This record gives sequence, C-alpha cells and structure tokens, in this order.
Amino acid sequence: IWNGCIRHQGITWDVSSRGTGVTRLAPGSVAAKTFLRTGNTRFGYGCGLADLDELYGAMLMSEIFHHQGHETERVLAIIDVGGGAGIGVRAAPNLFRPAHLFSFLRQKNRKALRRAFDFMIDRQYQNGEWNFSTDDRDRYAKAAREVALSFARQTARWDVDHIFVWLAWDGDNVLMNGGIIDYGSVRQFGLRHDEYRYDDVERLSTSLGEQRKMAKQIVLSFLQIENYLRTGSYRPASSFRGHEIAGLFEETFEAERLERFLYRIGLSRKYRKWALREQKPRVESLYAAFNRFERAKTRRKRVRLPDGFNKPAVFNMRRFLYHLPQALLKRKLKPLSARQLYKLMHSFTASSRDLAWRPRYAPRLLAFQKDFLEFFQTLPGGLKPHLLAAAKRSKVINRQDRITGNAVDLSVREVLSWREKGIPDEQIQKILEGFVQDQILVPPDDRDEPSPLKVLKLSDHNRLLNSLMTIVYDYSEDV
Repeated sequence: IWNGCIRHQGITWDVSSRGTGVTRLAPGSVAAKTFLRTGNTRFGYGCGLADLDELYGAMLMSEIFHHQGHETERVLAIIDVGGGAGIGVRAAPNLFRPAHLFSFLRQKNRKALRRAFDFMIDRQYQNGEWNFSTDDRDRYAKAAREVALSFARQTARWDVDHIFVWLAWDGDNVLMNGGIIDYGSVRQFGLRHDEYRYDDVERLSTSLGEQRKMAKQIVLSFLQIENYLRTGSYRPASSFRGHEIAGLFEETFEAERLERFLYRIGLSRKYRKWALREQKPRVESLYAAFNRFERAKTRRKRVRLPDGFNKPAVFNMRRFLYHLPQALLKRKLKPLSARQLYKLMHSFTASSRDLAWRPRYAPRLLAFQKDFLEFFQTLPGGLKPHLLAAAKRSKVINRQDRITGNAVDLSVREVLSWREKGIPDEQIQKILEGFVQDQILVPPDDRDEPSPLKVLKLSDHNRLLNSLMTIVYDYSEDV
C-alpha cells in the first residue's frame, strides 16, 4: 500500500508498506477471479503477507547498495506482526515504476497515460532530478532520454558488479530511474554467475547477461509512449530500435561498463575519465581479455538450487584484481609467469577438473599482463605511482569477503535466531549498522557522500557480528 509522501529538505519521498494484506489487485486475486483471504497460499502472489527474514534481507541489501552508489528504495522500518511475518515500510524519492505507465499504454488509454507521465515528470522536476517540467513541449522525448541514460548506467554497473536484478520488459520490478525495488529475487554474486536464473514456479527469470536487453526494451517502450502521446499513432516498440535514443542507450551502456571496469582495477575518478578519453581502444581490449576469463563456466551440467538454476563460473577475477598489482609491486614490476598469474584467479569453489591448467591459457594471461602494465605506463605520472594507488584502492574494492545473496539469507537467519534468544532490537540495530558499514567496499574518495554509519569499535563486536562476518567469507564466491 502507498502510505503517502514526506517532504524533507526540498525532496518529496514516497512511503509504502508491504505485507499489509492481500488486495483485489494482487496477481493471486486476478488468477482466482475472486477476493482472497490474507494468508492464502493456494494462489501465487495472493498471500498478502511478507516474511520477516525477507524484510531483513531487503534492509541489508538496500542499505549496502545505497552506500555503494546504486539507485534503490530503502527500508524505513520493519514491524514484527508475529508468526514469522512482518510489515516492511520503505521509501524512495519516487516509487513510480515503468509498469505504472505501461499498463495504460497496453490499454491504449491515452488520456490516463498522459496524466501518469506528467505526474512522474513533475515529481522528477520538483526533486531536481530532471531540468524540465510539464510546461516543456518536448517533455516526453526528454523523459525518454533520461530513462535511457539511467537504465544504461544502472544495468552496466550491475553487469560489472555482478548484481542480479530480475529486469523484465514489463518494468514492474524496477523504479523509474532504474533503481532496485522488491529484493525477493535480487542477488549480488561473488563470481560472474551469469547463467543463474531465478525460478518463479511459473517461469524462469532473465539472467545477468540479459539485463541489458531487458533494459533496452524498457527504453523502447518509452519511445513508443512518446510517439503515441505526440502523434496518436500506436506503433510497436520494435519499430524504435533505430531511434537515436536507442543508440544513446547502447553508447552509454558501453561507456559506463568500461568506466566500472577501470574502477574495479583500482583507478580513481580522475584517471578513469582520462583513460576513457585518451586510451579508450586500449581499455576496450583490456576488458575483452579480462572478460574471457571472467565468463568461463564449469564443464559440469547446470545445477539445481533452492531458488533456481545455475552453471557456476570458474575463475575468481575479483581475487585476481586484488592480488595482481600487489604481486607486481612485490616483484619490483617484474612480470609474473603464466602459471603464477593463473593461481591468482583460482576460486575456492571450483572443482580441480575445472581449474586444471590448460596450455592455451598461457598466451592469453601473458598478453593480458603485458597490456595491463602498458596501460598503467600510459597514465600521466608513470607506472609505479599508479600501480601503488591501484593496489591500495583494490584492497577495498575487490575484498574477498563481499556479501552474496546466499550470505544475506544465512546472515538474516542468524540474526533472527539471536533475536529469538532475547538480544534487544537496539543492539541488533547497532550490529547491523556496523555490518553494513563493513560491506560498502568503496574507497573514501569515490563516495558521493560520507557514510553516516559509525564503524563499530572492537569492544562493540560480539559473537553475533563475528558469526555474520564468517558467513560472508564462507559464501563469498556464491550466488
């Protein structure tokens, strides 16, 4: 349910709650063609309740993602209503979703579509997100452009950071600016598990690698809306594939993905901009070589998981980026052998068969190392200073104990178990704030704003926090 708005420091926030009971709009009610009683489990998405563990998981992931710079809704409060159920109160500057427009588009309800689009534009303008208002004659075209830019940047970052969001063309599980909402199927992977699919009983989700295509489909739908409102002509979304804004989406996605790759190898903002401006072909070549190893999959068949399917990745390229600058500096810039490089990318979860040395790896690894060193040599100021800076930043960005989807689930179970034993909610709040702070993994100079969270002192640490840290480390290569 939508609770209403809060206006604070010039920003209007939408507030909504989930788990407040089943409504006539629930998919389960539609499937049953009748009203349902809250708690019903006969029809999918017809229960109306929210599990307490899922609400805690959404709180943890949304806070971590927010402080990492990802657009997302945030959790204001979790209300325990008993029986393992709860109400999650959440907020965002605009909880409008693309689906709120697409429903009127499919109905060809032009009048309602215009009102809804104007409402969304007005909110973005009032909040200072967009620099045009409903008085602008070209507002729908400008809005489509902003949507294209937002979705390109968001999905490119998810792609490089290995964040799985079930991004479907209908735009129902994502915010208007590409922000994340509904964390039930959202996951952060430890490796590039881009063949993981969430099983929703009725259908399998899209995969990490397909998010780009789904985001572009949303952009095409906005171009369809713009044309329909401007001309009254209802053309299929596919007819806009050659539109300049569709091209802008592709260009922005590629640029943002390269920028994020440079971030992962440890470059600061200043030199990421310089490299994309002066050395873009070299960056593209380096990323392509890196990507070949990151996308490698096990020779085993696809495996069944509790919530879906996956064919696991083999190499831990986060570990590789963590150790490579340090190893080169330790050897006084003397290149590593192919076998030494190969050991840096070994994952702990891959089988010995998957990690067996293959001669074809040698030229690829040596070529990557050569290009890596030559790229750093081109940066203003020389190789060693930039490699030292990259090593320092990479220790933060590519830390191995990075939370994954399964680690979140197990951490929440641990928290709720301690809560049942009587640990006060105030203490849990402090521990979880420290836990979130520990998982931001962003160098201070790359944070858009200082984190308001206080790092727990050693004396504040207890067995629960240590247990959470252990879970994160143990599942750091998981889905």
